[in-house]
Formats: sequence, C-alpha cells, structure tokens
Amino acid sequence: MKAKSKTAVGREFESKVRSILESHEHKVIEQNYYCKIGEIDLIAIDNSQGASKKLVFVEARFRKNDHLVNPLESLNSQKRKRLRGIASFFRMTKPMYQQLDCRFDLFIGLDSDVRWIQGIEI
Repeated sequence: MKAKSKTAVGREFESKVRSILESHEHKVIEQNYYCKIGEIDLIAIDNSQGASKKLVFVEARFRKNDHLVNPLESLNSQKRKRLRGIASFFRMTKPMYQQLDCRFDLFIGLDSDVRWIQGIEI
C-alpha cells in the first residue's frame, strides 16, 4: 500500500481541524487563503461568544513525531511576521471583517492527538 504524500496528510488534517472548529461554533469563511504575502490554512468567525464575534486565523501543523521540530516551535519569527501580514492584507481587502477583533490559533497534530492552542502570540 502506497504511503500518503505529505500534502495529502496535511489536507486531511486541515479537514479535521475545520470539523473541530465548526463543532465549536466557528464558521469557516476561507480555507487555504492565498494572497501576495503567503497562505494561511483557515480563516473563521468565532461565534461562541455570542455578540462578540472574533476573526480567527488558523494554522494547522501536523507531524508524525515531534522528535525533530515541535510544531509550535516551527512558527519562527519570520513565519509569525508573515501570518501578521496575511491577516492585515485579508482585513484590508475584506472591509466587512475590519471591525472584528482577531485571534491567531494553532492546531497541532501529532499522530492521532490534536491540540488546539487559542490566541497564540504573533
């Protein structure tokens, strides 16, 4: 049996993350959002707080093991700067979301375990 490609495994994990978000009152508005600055896995609206909705930018990181690089550590300062730029570009080009506060979340997948870190420092 042929092993799945890294891209296929990543897409499967992103789909799993999307399902988790949706089950927690998040409405996914973009998946694999690309702009001139780069790409972010998911953008969602967090409706779990009632009237105080938040725009959530989500990175999904999957690793078969964490021996080489922990997925949280893989968000180095350059990647964090790129994520800030993508978020700014998205908000600038989508005026309907400019009034919402935003948050950056990270989903870490290690084998079958999924960890959701809300409000990471970007």
